[in-house]
Amino acid sequence: MESAQELKLFAEASLSNQAAAKHFGIAVGGLIGLFTVGHWVQRFSRRRRGYAKLLDGVLTQRLKGHLVPVSAYLAINIILTFTNVNWTMQTFLAERLGWMALCNLCVAVFLGLKNTPLSPVAGKSYESINVLHRYCGYTTILYMVLHSTVYVSGLYKVGALFVLMDPKQYAAATAGLSLLILLVSTLIRKRQYELFVTLHLCIVGLVLATGECSPNSDSRM
Repeated sequence: MESAQELKLFAEASLSNQAAAKHFGIAVGGLIGLFTVGHWVQRFSRRRRGYAKLLDGVLTQRLKGHLVPVSAYLAINIILTFTNVNWTMQTFLAERLGWMALCNLCVAVFLGLKNTPLSPVAGKSYESINVLHRYCGYTTILYMVLHSTVYVSGLYKVGALFVLMDPKQYAAATAGLSLLILLVSTLIRKRQYELFVTLHLCIVGLVLATGECSPNSDSRM
């Protein structure tokens, strides 16, 4: 039976993970907003080149391509992965990795939409946004692998691998395996695009249906 102190640690970890997810949404939203502003400043400065020259240079000329947005996106992930994590148990870190995987999955799904509202607002083509979608997808899968590895390792160290026999863990494992299949399916993207899209939609739907168990999987030992 768990002590009051352990229950308090689990509650604090849960609140910390929820806060990290909230900050992730705010940070990514701010990043999107920055590039949206840059796009409209650029359009405005084409008509009044002298008026917005400085802003045009700061917000658009230096932010072209995928290097800056991808770097900023990765920085957000790294910072939130290791901020306010309880290091007393390895599985607390695993939980945070699971939450980050789910957050990235949500962004990847949004960027993968064929008619995403981001395209006209930010002035980016579907092809350009799809590149960012793939980066987010790879980040999601990386977090999933890290989450699974750290979680199983943490359970093994304290002799609690029996936790993996919980039915909820089966659902989480299914979600993780589905993401790996999704990664492998990219090999047929160019040759069998329609099949790739169909697999994409089916697997993402399966992951979202079972994803609830992944970040919230019971780390109590």
